[in-house]
Amino acid sequence: MQVRAITITGVTNVDAGVDLIHDQVLPICHAQKGYLGTTVSADRANSLVGIITMWETVEDREASNDALAQSRIDVANAVGGSFTVENYEQVVLEAVAMPTVGSALSVARLSMSPDQVDENIDYFKSTALPEMLATPGVQAVRNLVNRETGQAIVGVVFSDADALSAAAGAAASRREAAAARGITFESVSIREILLLDAK
Repeated sequence: MQVRAITITGVTNVDAGVDLIHDQVLPICHAQKGYLGTTVSADRANSLVGIITMWETVEDREASNDALAQSRIDVANAVGGSFTVENYEQVVLEAVAMPTVGSALSVARLSMSPDQVDENIDYFKSTALPEMLATPGVQAVRNLVNRETGQAIVGVVFSDADALSAAAGAAASRREAAAARGITFESVSIREILLLDAK
């Protein structure tokens, strides 16, 4: 599965953007070949909105660009921020419970040498993922990778903010273990899921 990740920073009106996505952008998405779903999340404390759209193939994702280009500008204008667009391959999506609007989300951005991507994916699947899924309150785990740049995003969905906070110590330990493998953690964003859509 392929993913387009949009990050909007400097946001002043989160809810206006969510409404616009729901009412105007999702109908366009549903008309695109290979569209699989959208998740919108926000870190209100840090004025950030994240949007990921999921696609069956790279070709489907790229073919949707023209249809959605103006929508990205409209959403950024509605929320009052500026946006960046990144492309990833989704290498892991595991759920033990269905995330819902209001679920808490931890989004970690990390990087590694591109020649270490495959071995680090294997390590994540065999070691980190089972620990994450066994953590109380975890609903789902997603791992996105750009094989060319070595950039990656790991998203962990929790039932609520309390469950996410309780897992902070274990998450820090996993980051230390990953750092020992040459993985650099660039940022961790704590968010709330505001919209979920699946075709």
